[in-house]
Amino acid sequence: MSIYYINYDLLIYWCMMTHIEEYHENHFFDFFWENPFNSSNVEISNKKNRSGVYFLHGGLHLYRNILGRTYKQTSMGIDILALFGDNHDTGAIPLFISEGTYHHKLQSIYQSDYLSLCFLLL
Repeated sequence: MSIYYINYDLLIYWCMMTHIEEYHENHFFDFFWENPFNSSNVEISNKKNRSGVYFLHGGLHLYRNILGRTYKQTSMGIDILALFGDNHDTGAIPLFISEGTYHHKLQSIYQSDYLSLCFLLL
């Protein structure tokens, strides 16, 4: 099963993390096997009983650095909301698509390694 998420909020991300903490199993994947995201490492091992989560418009927990690489903000044992605005990578900006026209949205999607993969896998 695949979950295609188009909101920027943290609701689905929170659900994924809560599930891991509660059941001590990870039934979800988002292709962030490495941080930053590595587009050459998108193989899915043991896909059975796991759901792919695709953040199609980005999210508040995703960042893009000045080189265009995508990072996922993780809690590191701290409330993740407390980490917003604390970019560990100079020049990193939140990754989310908010452009007005369809063509501008697609242009931004194609400029992101992670978002272009999500778009390709639709």
